[in-house]
Amino acid sequence: MFNTINHNLTFKDVGGQEEAIKTLKRNILFPIKYPNAFKHNSMNHGFLLYGVPGTGKTLVSEALANEANANFVKLNGNELTSKWVGESEENWRKLFQQAKEKQPTIILIDEFDGVASKRGEGDVHNDKLVNQILGLLSDVEKNNYQVYVIATTNRKDMIDKAILRPGRLGMHIELKPPQTSEEVTQILNIYLNKRSHSKDINLEKLSNDLLDKHATGADIAYIINSAYENAMERNLIYEKMDNGTFTDSDMQNVIITAEDIEKVMKDFNTKDKKRTMIGFTKQANKS
Repeated sequence: MFNTINHNLTFKDVGGQEEAIKTLKRNILFPIKYPNAFKHNSMNHGFLLYGVPGTGKTLVSEALANEANANFVKLNGNELTSKWVGESEENWRKLFQQAKEKQPTIILIDEFDGVASKRGEGDVHNDKLVNQILGLLSDVEKNNYQVYVIATTNRKDMIDKAILRPGRLGMHIELKPPQTSEEVTQILNIYLNKRSHSKDINLEKLSNDLLDKHATGADIAYIINSAYENAMERNLIYEKMDNGTFTDSDMQNVIITAEDIEKVMKDFNTKDKKRTMIGFTKQANKS
């Protein structure tokens, strides 16, 4: 039922989200690592990470779980949904019971709007499920369990308002695309530094270009990954794999060049002139 994560991921692998990381550190990471320092504080236990797709909501949550060395449960809200009456509510009760038994626990629920939509719109089953989630979140807050719930969404406006109040998912953190060329450069370096690349890449120009296009972290990751694939193709890596002559030493010649990136950017910009960047759909911009 539950998804796995990259256990090597840390906050150093997340660029352009310093404010969000600072908030998560102070409200989840530090209380888990240094509980005595917060025993007289009334802590938040529910968090909503919202923003357009591709900004790193899931990425920063996984990095947090690794930094905290906490029991971590990652799932899509709909994974707990059942067509059988009452079974969805029971699945949620079991989830929170297991979380309490293995404290400290961080629960990450992706696409939360799909399971906690507004009540009173004719879906009785949804209303009962939302009521169940409200009760479970309130119980965690009331008893100050070392259980922290992080819900992510691209559509904050679709979530039932009661869940977004203090005592439930009371802290809301917006993750935005990079707002400065420096933030874009930071993300570029995270992905470039994992691969061999030449010095002819004009990072300043590339960063400004991506900033102008409102690129998200996911866009930037795609560009560098695709550039690396171009470098592999240029060095006949795929051809050697096809004919069985490839050896690991062949990868020593695979270096991303400015030309590899330019090829991606040209395709990225012209493949579909009406294409919006990841997450920049008309629907996403409503939230």
